[in-house]
Amino acid sequence: MKRYLLIILIFSVTAVLSLFLYYQQIKPEDVFNVNDFPRQIADYNSEDIPVEENVYEILETRNLLLRKYKKNDEPDIALYIIYSDKNRKASHPPEVCLIGSGVSILKKTQEKLILQGEGDTIAVNNLLVEKSKRQEIMLYWFKAGKTFTANYLSQQFKIMLSQLQGKSSGGAMIRLSTQITKDKEEAKERLEDFISAISPVIVKVIQ
Repeated sequence: MKRYLLIILIFSVTAVLSLFLYYQQIKPEDVFNVNDFPRQIADYNSEDIPVEENVYEILETRNLLLRKYKKNDEPDIALYIIYSDKNRKASHPPEVCLIGSGVSILKKTQEKLILQGEGDTIAVNNLLVEKSKRQEIMLYWFKAGKTFTANYLSQQFKIMLSQLQGKSSGGAMIRLSTQITKDKEEAKERLEDFISAISPVIVKVIQ
């Protein structure tokens, strides 16, 4: 009898947690709209890049930003941010989507960056990618609440834990890319300069 009562209790707790997480994910609006991200930052001006409707359907959210920023005569920097405080599946590693769109990933490493305005050193993923003989450097990382991480599973665990505790559970994936016109180091420095300009905004507004 005790064994059956224990099984019933376990199923009941599991059902309650499942319903809780479900309703956390289907609330209609996020607290932060990524399209409110500043269009002009320091010396960078920007232009939105159109997003196809099937992309919204795959990601199950419309709260994503795809925008190119430019300073003087330097090559464009593409900024991609996806955010949700209801659906933790929205932010995911970009490798699968890149390969599916015909992009070859030539190399993947991790490195450390310093976020301006926060003073923290964070880990980011560094991808060398190629499509149609055009090579780009791509940096991306995740955010769970106020925590930055290069690891997707770590982000998902932190979001789930916050949801179970009834705390803010916003999650984001931030990705930047730029074309290699001279060499890889020059392109990487261009991205790092841009990150220095936008990181105070990322720290402040993406919760």
